Amino acid sequence: MRCAATAYAGSVDDDLPLLHLAGLDPVSEAVYLHLLTLGRAEAREIAADFSLGGADAESRLEAMRDLGLVTLLEGREREYSAVDPRFSLRAIADRMSDQVSRIRDQIPMFAEFFG
Repeated sequence: MRCAATAYAGSVDDDLPLLHLAGLDPVSEAVYLHLLTLGRAEAREIAADFSLGGADAESRLEAMRDLGLVTLLEGREREYSAVDPRFSLRAIADRMSDQVSRIRDQIPMFAEFFG
């Protein structure tokens, strides 16, 4: 299933992973794309698919959960499901847009400090 992530990576024009701005490193972005393809997977499956330690896979999935990209399903195993990117990525983009707007609003104040 890593082929979906590989195909996506080949379509990105620059060296910066697209979801880096959201806080994902290249491995986490590949894990996210993999989970989007699968729909749901246990943390141990992600660890095996990406040759990660169990704690590393869990940490990456929890970071994605904090961003709203995945959700933890109830049950015995630590199974995660991708959140529809039309909602999760839009929410992230909206938060980032708000942050950029706040920075732009502060430019005049910072300009006053400039020599």
